[in-house]
Amino acid sequence: MPDILPIKFRKRQGTATTSKGTLKGKNFHTWEIIPNCTANQGCPALSVCNYPKGDEYKCGVMKEYMTNITELIIKNYGDKLSEPDLYRVGMHLIPMYNMLCKVKIALSGVWNVSIVNSRGTTVVHPLMKEMREQIKSIERVWNSIGLGGIPEDKLPNVDMRDGNLYSGNYYEKMEKEALNERKRKVK
Repeated sequence: MPDILPIKFRKRQGTATTSKGTLKGKNFHTWEIIPNCTANQGCPALSVCNYPKGDEYKCGVMKEYMTNITELIIKNYGDKLSEPDLYRVGMHLIPMYNMLCKVKIALSGVWNVSIVNSRGTTVVHPLMKEMREQIKSIERVWNSIGLGGIPEDKLPNVDMRDGNLYSGNYYEKMEKEALNERKRKVK
């Protein structure tokens, strides 16, 4: 696939320099600071990471994730975006994907979907909740720019409880079960 991102993007990716060149005459700015590898500080994704490790490298997982999402957006929507909308993509949407990637990296070190809180109640792990909220926020920005994908009412409502596929929303059901369990313990 030909390189669809400006050369400046490749040179400045992951830095605090927001100007990343031009796309078909439109200024392209992104905020996608990528931290250095944290393998030496206990990165939760260390055991599954296939990228060079060490303080001298940018986080390879995040760098690839951010490159892929940026390329996907520009390839599919770059021609449709006005310069102000392209700015919103780079300065609002791309940073939201950056945060989502950080949450996913943190989640790679979480083995249980639920935790027991200080009150002894089983609840959904806060990182799971954060990931869902981040995805919802990303969807809202997509829609506000006018690039929303499949209408929500057309998406399948899928549940993978116990490895079996059936209708329903797994996390909502987990939260309801946790609340019911809490109510039972209070009684």
